[in-house]
Amino acid sequence: MKIILALVVTCLLVPAVSASPATFACNPIEVAAFDNRVHVRCSPAAGSIAFFAVSTANADKAARFQNLATSALINNKVLVIFFDSVDLSGGAFGCNTANCRNATGILLRK
Repeated sequence: MKIILALVVTCLLVPAVSASPATFACNPIEVAAFDNRVHVRCSPAAGSIAFFAVSTANADKAARFQNLATSALINNKVLVIFFDSVDLSGGAFGCNTANCRNATGILLRK
């Protein structure tokens, strides 16, 4: 199981080169799927950022994100979310730029 989880996390997303890469330890309180995005809501938030999302344009990436986020929610585990704090491109797929960031990676922590 550990090997599979490591492979899923490793293969989830290829992080882009970023001016402001960041990580956040998220205690998920909500996982949601919409036509245009999958998101996780964290509490407490990273400042004003409570939501981290990925576009459903890449269905495989969205499914991996949703699976890990749902596993963390159900099992009361911590997610480490990788994101670019100044990247507002998530607005194009419904990630509100005031409180949401495009996730570039996700890790499920024991």
